[in-house]
Amino acid sequence: MQRLIYFIREFFRRNKRFFLFLLIILLIFGIFLVSGNYYHLPKESVKDYILIIAHWGLVSFAYLILIYVLSLQKIVFLIAFPILNTVSAILIYYIVVFDISINSALIESVFNTNKTEAFDLVSWKLVMYSIFILAVSLMLAAYRYRKVQIKNLWIHILIIALGFTCCYTVNKVRFKTISHRVPFSVYDATKQYRQTLKLLKSERINISNDAICIEDTLTVVLVLGEALRADHVGINGYHRQTTPLLEKENVISLRSVYSKWTHTNQSIPHILTRADSVNENLAYTEQSFISIFEKCGFQTSWIGNQEPGNTFIGFINDCDTSIINRPLVTVYNYNKKLDEELFPYFDDLNNQKNSLNLIIIQTIGSHWYYPSHYPDSFEKFKPAIESKTISLEDRGKIINAYDNTVLYTDYFVNELIHRLRNKNAVMIYLSDHGEVLGEDGKWLHAQETDWERNPACFLWFSDKNMSENSEMIQIAETKTDKFVRTDFLFHSILHIAKIESSYLNYDLSIFNDSSFTNQNREVAVNNPD
Repeated sequence: MQRLIYFIREFFRRNKRFFLFLLIILLIFGIFLVSGNYYHLPKESVKDYILIIAHWGLVSFAYLILIYVLSLQKIVFLIAFPILNTVSAILIYYIVVFDISINSALIESVFNTNKTEAFDLVSWKLVMYSIFILAVSLMLAAYRYRKVQIKNLWIHILIIALGFTCCYTVNKVRFKTISHRVPFSVYDATKQYRQTLKLLKSERINISNDAICIEDTLTVVLVLGEALRADHVGINGYHRQTTPLLEKENVISLRSVYSKWTHTNQSIPHILTRADSVNENLAYTEQSFISIFEKCGFQTSWIGNQEPGNTFIGFINDCDTSIINRPLVTVYNYNKKLDEELFPYFDDLNNQKNSLNLIIIQTIGSHWYYPSHYPDSFEKFKPAIESKTISLEDRGKIINAYDNTVLYTDYFVNELIHRLRNKNAVMIYLSDHGEVLGEDGKWLHAQETDWERNPACFLWFSDKNMSENSEMIQIAETKTDKFVRTDFLFHSILHIAKIESSYLNYDLSIFNDSSFTNQNREVAVNNPD
């Protein structure tokens, strides 16, 4: 034991200058770089500051391990250290000034931005900050090259391996809490971008060849909600009036929809395709109903208020028009991002003279951090959480904020109804999944709980559409409490649009009626044009 203590003491004595060098780097760049990741985080109490400091310490430690690796070889360190810090400084500047996320959309924009656009984003503050970080980095790199020697290399490698294992484990358990922060987010975003490119190149089975449509004028709107659970919807009997506007409309609410998937990247591909509990792989091997609508002459559009997931970005690109609102502001940012920002895009598409339109809207809805996704004027349920920290003590505040997002969704959907009222139009709202709000000590989603598996779903039809499809709508009204999986969407949206396809399973449509279905099929065959 004494020999081990002596060996450790001797190791640190021989590497004293090196470890002091690493400590100086940690202090300088932990303050001037890493701390920028937390500039916009909501802070309400001392507890919030403690948690942010702890998180800062974790990411700073991971940064230290990265620098530790680079510093083992002085030539590598001399070149890589200044580059790493300067790139990080530029990203941190934009995070602080614009509250952006470092994601695949940013990587794509870097590759596609022209010189004029790039220079428009450069300011003297950015230049001065970058020069400062570069100058400090170069001085430290030169000091390492000339003055710092490393002894007992194999022990350093062992320390690095232990540190890396610790960071990897924490990052995995805490949902990429390290890899979503600069400088590590650069690698994570680049990896996601490359995965997206690979998926976009993959071929999907064409399912639109035999599709025909007997409608000549129709607008179909699918609103993909976010994290809205059915039992917090006023129209479904929730004790709070969270849907006062929809309750005045002729809306059908499906209260017992079941989603096996509790995460957006899994749920949306299954909603848009024929995938079901038996054939889950179809979400990734077949085209979606978007292709069928296009084959039938519909102008197809996607308006998104979230960054596209790489599991469904291919469907977005299949649309004739795709619009992503503020793609560099994601759910990992905490400034306001509201669904009403989508109205101008929707109005432009809705006012075009196309007789057949399919418009898909992906909202940010009820995604955490809840107060970021509704205006202050919609803070009806108080007090609402003002902190990013989630705890059982604040459960009431968190639920208040969540219910405010539901109230705002009620407004958003109602505004879409007003814009569609005078058309032959159908609107379906289906949330990708629900949300868990402290039940069983769990929060948010991707937790695989029953509360997440019951997403909200509304159906609305304009007067013109109701008169044309009264029988089908009456059938849907009888199914408000019937258990249905999200599998219903693919077949139901084709059915209500009067589209015939060999891939449409009428038994899975909520508008199903055998006599009416047979009548439609006969008309479609006799009028293929």
